[in-house]
Amino acid sequence: MISAVTFIRHAWEVGGWLRELEEALQSLAKVRSFFPPIALVEMPKQIKDIKQFLEIARRKDAKSARVKKNADSVKFKVRCSSYLYTLVVKDKSKANKLRQSLPPALAIEEIK
Repeated sequence: MISAVTFIRHAWEVGGWLRELEEALQSLAKVRSFFPPIALVEMPKQIKDIKQFLEIARRKDAKSARVKKNADSVKFKVRCSSYLYTLVVKDKSKANKLRQSLPPALAIEEIK
């Protein structure tokens, strides 16, 4: 197996199209270093406790909230700086009380 350096040297000697390939690989390496690795992208978090969800909704980094009503449940989603937090409530009366308990400063979007 040859090393990358040896491959690039041979490519330089063989022809112009290989030089272009080398330049393309170098520019790709620069672009790749600009973006974070896929493993660092955070996934949404599901919260099971209503009190914990309300504490998250009252944080300073909470930007917006979405309330999605389904036939059998209501989903509350709060966007914070690092995560999207989701709470699923199956009881409609609890969902109405929770909707009224959300901070008034939070931008709330109703999705039906």
